[in-house]
Amino acid sequence: MTSRPHRRKSFFLMDLNPKIGAAEGTGPKQRDSRKVSVMNETTPTAAEPAELMKQLILDIVQALVDQPDEVQVELIDDNDSTVIRLRVAHQDIGKVIGKQGRTARSLRTILGAASMKLRHRFALDILEDGMDRGHPEA
Repeated sequence: MTSRPHRRKSFFLMDLNPKIGAAEGTGPKQRDSRKVSVMNETTPTAAEPAELMKQLILDIVQALVDQPDEVQVELIDDNDSTVIRLRVAHQDIGKVIGKQGRTARSLRTILGAASMKLRHRFALDILEDGMDRGHPEA
C-alpha cells in the first residue's frame, strides 16, 4: 500500500463565502484581492537592533501582564551580544514565566528568531520587581 503525499489546501475569502466576487462581477476562479491594513507603520532599520528587540519584548509582555506600567526593560550590551533584562511586578511574574516556563521559552524563541534576522545575539533575563541579583531588597 502506497501513501499519498499530504497536500495542503489554501483558503481565500471567496472559498469561504461564494457571494464574495460574485457581487463584484468576478468569476469563481478569481481570488479576493483586498489588502490588509498594517498595524504599525514604522519600518525597522538595521542601525538599532537592540532598541527594536527592547520594544518587541516590551509590547509582548505588557499585553500579558495585569500591571503593564510596572514592566521595565533594560539593555546590557556586550561585545557580540545584548542581554535584555525584563522586570515585572511581583504578581505578574507567573504570567510572564507561564506553566513550566512555556511563556518564557516562547519569548526566548521569538527573540531568537528575530535576532537571526537582525544578525545580533540576544539573551532574555526575567526578574521580579524588587529583586536584585537573586536577593530581595530590604
